Amino acid sequence: MNVFEDRGPAVGNAGQTLAAAHAAHVAAEIPDGILNEVRRVSMVIENTQRHAFSPIIDGVETVYIPVRGLLVVDGGTFAQRPRILGLLYPGDFLNSLSVPPFEAPRFIGSAASMVLRLPAAKFKQLELEHPAVADWVSRAAIVLQARLRLHLASLSALTSEMRVASFLAELGYRLGPSKGGVQSSGGRVSFQMPLSRMEMASYLALNADTLSRIMSKFRADGLISTSGRNGMTLRDFPKLLAETPFASTITSLHLRA
Repeated sequence: MNVFEDRGPAVGNAGQTLAAAHAAHVAAEIPDGILNEVRRVSMVIENTQRHAFSPIIDGVETVYIPVRGLLVVDGGTFAQRPRILGLLYPGDFLNSLSVPPFEAPRFIGSAASMVLRLPAAKFKQLELEHPAVADWVSRAAIVLQARLRLHLASLSALTSEMRVASFLAELGYRLGPSKGGVQSSGGRVSFQMPLSRMEMASYLALNADTLSRIMSKFRADGLISTSGRNGMTLRDFPKLLAETPFASTITSLHLRA
C-alpha cells in the first residue's frame, strides 16, 4: 500500500462538497470584528488587475492579510523562470520576514484582490490590545502550515498529472462558488486562473511544456475547458478529484480552514 494514498471517503455530490467547503471556508476567514480592527490601522491595497509590489517597505518588517482574491508570493526569476514560493488566500496571515531573502522577492495580487498591509510593530500592539486578534493569527498560521506541508507532499509523492489535478481542485474550492467563480449544473466550476502558465509550472515544479501537455490531456478527457485569456472551467469536479490520491485531504483542509 502506498503510504501517500489518501482516497478517503467518496467525495460524493460535487455541489454538496463545494457548498460545504465554501461554508466552512467563509467561517474561517477573518471575523468581522477582527477585520475591522485590523483595517482601521492598515493600508488597503486593492487591485482591479494583477499588481506586483515589494513585501518589505523601507526595510520595515511588515504584515500582510489577504481579504479578497489571491496573493502570489514570488521569489523573483531564476534561469528565466519565476520562483513561486506560495499562495495566500483570504484568512491567511504573512509576516514579510517569512519570505526568503532572494534578490527581488515580490507579492502579486490577483485581479479583484484586496490586501491589508501594516507594520509588524503596529500589528503586535493590536494583538496585545485585542486577544482575539492573537488567537486568529495563531489559527491562521496553523492552517497555512498544513497547506504548505500538503504542497510539499504533493511535490515529493505525486506524479505530474496528479499535481496538476490537485492544484486545479484547490483553485476550484478557493475561487469557485461565491469566490469569483460560477458553479453550473453537472458539477462544473468556473473561475479566472490567477497564475500564468510559467507561474503554475514553477509552483508545481514542472517544465512548462509538461504542464501544457497535461492541460491538453485534461481538455481532451473532458475534465477542463478554457476560454479567453484566463477563463478556466472544471467540467467535472468529482472526476477531477478522482485524479489525485490526495482528494480527501484537499477537501478536509478546506473544510478545516
